[in-house]
Amino acid sequence: MWNMRRLSIHGRCFVIQCLIVSQLWYTMAVLPLPEWVQNDINNMIIKFIWRNKPSAIKYNTIIGGKKSGGLGIPNLKLKGHALALKWLRKFFCPEYCCNWKATMCYFLRQYGNLELDYALFNIHFVKSFLEKLPVFYSFLLPSWDLIKNHKRNEPETFLEVCNEPLFNNKAIISNDGKVLYYDIYEKAGIRKIFDIVYYVKPGVLPLHSIYDIISTHFEDTEIREATVERFYTTIINCIPLSWKNIIDHDCFDGSVKEPNLALE
Repeated sequence: MWNMRRLSIHGRCFVIQCLIVSQLWYTMAVLPLPEWVQNDINNMIIKFIWRNKPSAIKYNTIIGGKKSGGLGIPNLKLKGHALALKWLRKFFCPEYCCNWKATMCYFLRQYGNLELDYALFNIHFVKSFLEKLPVFYSFLLPSWDLIKNHKRNEPETFLEVCNEPLFNNKAIISNDGKVLYYDIYEKAGIRKIFDIVYYVKPGVLPLHSIYDIISTHFEDTEIREATVERFYTTIINCIPLSWKNIIDHDCFDGSVKEPNLALE
């Protein structure tokens, strides 16, 4: 019907925004839009704008803002991420109470058996983990990864440093650029920096304390101290220098605080 009308380009863009893509927002707020669906919709939009003729301008210009010379057509992929981040903002807000937040924490604690919830948002989510989650939660997490790659709140206090996961954390990487993961540490409950620092004085725990924790957990299995030492040395060397400076000068004061993850 709208193809039959003699609308200007801006008139067609107005129809797209108000009568076509606006109908997608409610569904996209709870479910991801498959990539092939996004491509089909984008192709239909381009054909509608240019009356089934080849596009006269690049796609990035079509989805660009009008102030920068674009047509202001929404980018479906980025719109999906924006809608997902609105849910995550509620997830991080302590005043917003609802059952789905507890359910989400339950699924997050299953990640790599790390038993983390909020602190998990400081690590990178691999595809194999996302595939195990219900659709709604697997839809939210990639959006967080996207914004985290552009802006990551660096820990500035001792408690924020302690909340950082030791494993699968892109801020704690080896010389070859890979994140760390040591099974014996994870199974022994050593999962965050909090687990390797002193409570009442600055500094990290000595090797023999770490070995005692691990060997106590694996009472029926012989754990070589050399293996624990090699892994522990790697962990300490991979912790960012700025975090080490905080650990070496501050200590745990008994207060409780969630990690600095607020969406601003």
